Amino acid sequence: MSTSALHVAFGADVLAQASVRSDYVADAVTSLSHIADDWAALERRENNATVFQTLSWCSAWLSAASHAGRPEHPLFVRVRRHGATVLLWPLCRRRTAGCRILHALGEPATQYCDALVDSHCDRSEAVASAWTLVMARDDVDLVSLRRVRDDAAIAVLPAVIASAPNDRAPFADLSIATGTRQWSTRRRRKLERGLSKLSATGEVAFTRVLDTSGKIRAVERAVAFKRAWMRSRGLWSGGYMHPAADAFTRFLAPDPAFEVFVLKAGTEDVAIESGYALEGTYWCLTRAYNPLFTALSPSHLLGQRTLDYFAQLGLQCYDMLSPCQPFKLDWATGTIGVRDVLVPTTWRGALFARTSELAKPTLKRLLGRIAAKPTQPQD
Repeated sequence: MSTSALHVAFGADVLAQASVRSDYVADAVTSLSHIADDWAALERRENNATVFQTLSWCSAWLSAASHAGRPEHPLFVRVRRHGATVLLWPLCRRRTAGCRILHALGEPATQYCDALVDSHCDRSEAVASAWTLVMARDDVDLVSLRRVRDDAAIAVLPAVIASAPNDRAPFADLSIATGTRQWSTRRRRKLERGLSKLSATGEVAFTRVLDTSGKIRAVERAVAFKRAWMRSRGLWSGGYMHPAADAFTRFLAPDPAFEVFVLKAGTEDVAIESGYALEGTYWCLTRAYNPLFTALSPSHLLGQRTLDYFAQLGLQCYDMLSPCQPFKLDWATGTIGVRDVLVPTTWRGALFARTSELAKPTLKRLLGRIAAKPTQPQD
């Protein structure tokens, strides 16, 4: 993380911002049941935030974490104006190495940190009111804002404005990224050859999984593919290794907006993708492929079909999420900046932020090597 993304300031410096109008009143709620009705009502009015700020996503994560024996400690920041909720920011509290951290609810599964804000209110005032409440808490050492998009509601915060993007999220404009006409001749031929060879192994079928149990089975298969792929390369991912990861799909699968697609050749699963479609945007959460078909570009063959599917439905955007990797850029028509911002509120938070950012690359490499080691057979 660049030093511009780490704000070491306390007291008045942290709280310095535009004055907040008195008719914007912020409070914090720790019970989902006490905030659910306001949340649902705000969602029905607005669609400015991403899937990761929906009631469905966040409640599924809370249920999965509890089911896995790792219950979360949510903090829902709410801002009301004249009694009506105009902002809801789903956050979560955790303690790591003695540091009290406030971060987006659903991490590491949640990919974008943001707040849901009523478009008819003054966004800057609403966000400033929420931020003032967060900064005034005496039970937080560090506020961690991971993957804040350029167009996020909370991007108006001074700490975010002062931070340059440290990554980009590729996306495809579905009005132009359909079929194969936009690809180079070499790319089209590669896809055609892969499809031809795949067809020789069995009838190729692209399936949208509709039933809940089928979604769960398909995603479990995809996760197995992905974990095997990571082990083979000595990689580690907090999202896939979190204790709640497996249970999360079971709680999210009943939501009709949670989409799962399978590309098959005969009876074999070739590639599997899961995502979430909401208000004109599809977020591609996971795509994994069977290593038996690696040479045939299985991920690209499935990606082309899901992209075409949502374009035909009339969606506008296919979001591939960060990090900005070469294979995503093959499909993208553009990118949007994202940044990680750490805002310490105490010296303990500042020390933890600097230490963790320096140690994180080494720790991930170490965990990847450990995961890559073959397990010893048991006697």
